[in-house]
Amino acid sequence: MVKKALEKKDDIVKIAKEVGEVKKEVKKVKRAASTAKVAKKAVKTAAVAGAAAKTVKTAAVAQKAKLQTKIFVQYLDREWDEETMIQTVKDIMEYDMQLDPSAVKKILFYVNTEEDRVYFVADDDIKGSFAL
Repeated sequence: MVKKALEKKDDIVKIAKEVGEVKKEVKKVKRAASTAKVAKKAVKTAAVAGAAAKTVKTAAVAQKAKLQTKIFVQYLDREWDEETMIQTVKDIMEYDMQLDPSAVKKILFYVNTEEDRVYFVADDDIKGSFAL
């Protein structure tokens, strides 16, 4: 009987050691899983940073490619520049047409020197003219 009790004690000790080893393995797996999560987040962050860098580069190229222009109309010893024509259109819209000129996104000018007039179309639907 003592012999059986000692065998059971040895079995219990072996089982306890195995449980301890299993716990160690579980800790290793948890650490590996945690490391994998961190690595996955790092990859995702790097991808987002790469996309952001590409967007910034594209915006810089687009800004660099923007053409700058300055238009002058000279007729009968008079001269009009682009800013003056834009301001004239805004004034006509505000004071004559009672419209909000700050909402305008696009203005097209047609200068007709034979008629001494500048015709304009703002946002494809507001039309008007003024004398040169």
